[in-house]
Amino acid sequence: MVDNDRNILAALRISLAADGYRAVVSSSAIDAFRKLNRRRFELVIADIHLDGLVDSGLAFLTDLRYRVPHLPVIAISNSLDGETEKRLKDLGIRDFFSKPLELRSLKRALRSLLLWNREPSPRRKKPRIVEHLARS
Repeated sequence: MVDNDRNILAALRISLAADGYRAVVSSSAIDAFRKLNRRRFELVIADIHLDGLVDSGLAFLTDLRYRVPHLPVIAISNSLDGETEKRLKDLGIRDFFSKPLELRSLKRALRSLLLWNREPSPRRKKPRIVEHLARS
């Protein structure tokens, strides 16, 4: 999970742990990339407004797509407008949620992406699973 709001990171970490997920949290894009370079993850949950700027979160997601193109991503935000949704879709991100988060819907999307990512595909290799990376 990547979010500069430590309260959201803590709440999501606790909620995901209750469902058996190990969430690795980062409060910045730089820290998230450090962690991504050290291990493999099944999924990223990321806030698109890092440090209050939509471009910083979208820049992180764009770079993430370049570095790990098949890694599933869930985007979250305080506000989503049509242009931002279009940019997320252009990056291949289909799951995005507005804050305050509806945890049931978020977890449903998370389970769906993880199941899809585990199914074999002739076009992509199945990633070696180590742990989950979630970001708000």
